Amino acid sequence: MKIEERSGKWVEIYRAKDADDEITLQVPNTIWAGWLEPVHIRQEDLATFLRSIGWEVSLPQKVNSG
Repeated sequence: MKIEERSGKWVEIYRAKDADDEITLQVPNTIWAGWLEPVHIRQEDLATFLRSIGWEVSLPQKVNSG
């Protein structure tokens, strides 16, 4: 699944092909150095991906003060 990152890049996220208990994140067209540059993924997009691979996901409810 491709997810748009805050900076406008696309992050590829998928279940790892060589391990059943891992998820792989890739930032195409860059040198992967996650410790140097943060990757910002919207929680709704990540939840959608996790649901697509069978996870049960619930997000915290937003509280509107007003």
